[in-house]
Amino acid sequence: MPNSPIQQTDPPVRLLAKFTELFPKTEPTYLFQAGRDMWMAGILSGTDEYTIYSPDNNDGKATFTWRTARNKRTVLNRPLPSWSRYAAGVVVMLANAGLTLQGVQVVIVGEQAVGPRYDYDMGMALAALCYTIQNYPFRQEHLHELMEQVRREYLGS
Repeated sequence: MPNSPIQQTDPPVRLLAKFTELFPKTEPTYLFQAGRDMWMAGILSGTDEYTIYSPDNNDGKATFTWRTARNKRTVLNRPLPSWSRYAAGVVVMLANAGLTLQGVQVVIVGEQAVGPRYDYDMGMALAALCYTIQNYPFRQEHLHELMEQVRREYLGS
């Protein structure tokens, strides 16, 4: 697919190092670059929980389910970190649209400074992963449309 947002060559060493630190003796099931700036390495969690590790956000970690994400909360009933809200919104929007989702544990790193664009791209990366897991065909435009929906309906801005 020539317009695919997924590439799998030359992942950043810091992504692989963090994944290995968190999951010793485990190979990532999913390892790819979504778009130009975001890389992820992940495994299925075997539960309905989504755990995102973000070394770029002071080694941040956010764990949520579809139900807790609807309320913008983690599984510990704490507010979601701001950097994880686009990703949580993706889970909510895809579940609301009827896509069957599986929980994942992912490490996501970016090639840009943290901030609003980074958060947006993190959401796009998680959306690409969810679609990939379900073997659901998508294009870059679909990801942007989904992110716009997350911004309007989930983040409320």
